[in-house]
Amino acid sequence: MIITTAYKSTDFDRLCEISDACYTGDERSPRETMKDMVEVCDVFLAKEPSNVIAIDKRVHEDLILGFALVRTSGNPYIWSIAVDKGYQNLGIGGNLLREIVKKYTLQKELAITLHVHEDNSAQCLYFSYGFRVQDVVKDYYAPKNGLLMRRVLSQDAKYLRRTNEETNADVALVADNALGVGGSILCANAGTPALEC
Repeated sequence: MIITTAYKSTDFDRLCEISDACYTGDERSPRETMKDMVEVCDVFLAKEPSNVIAIDKRVHEDLILGFALVRTSGNPYIWSIAVDKGYQNLGIGGNLLREIVKKYTLQKELAITLHVHEDNSAQCLYFSYGFRVQDVVKDYYAPKNGLLMRRVLSQDAKYLRRTNEETNADVALVADNALGVGGSILCANAGTPALEC
């Protein structure tokens, strides 16, 4: 498997197919929204290279197993990440996250953010790649809450110190009060996962 940013317009239907299979209801993006997003996002593709050569000697297209769309206005924001249901739990989502973190670290970005459903098991994956809950967003996935997660990339000590001071106070308060579930969400530096990871 390879991770590439070599998105082609011919990949669009496959991205929609994966997205439609992974997301339901309001979380499923209409084709027009997906089309708009691939035009303004960095597109990361997880592909299985095709080594099959047909009788007519043409090489078949690589199979797209998953993708991530990262909006880059401001700090990078993972707008969508999805893996074909037949290929989930094989490390593909982690490989996509690793390449996302690598790219924006090399570009000297300060942080990467994303939102995730409060009971989405993908939180465990995000946590393992250094993302921490920064806020609980009431009714983000109405009627359910969303978690704003962030991975700090900057090595600037002043930035890290300020970020840690803010999150320790603010996110701990959110964990204890807003959700009414004590420390069951993952707070920055608190070490308590939202789900059992």
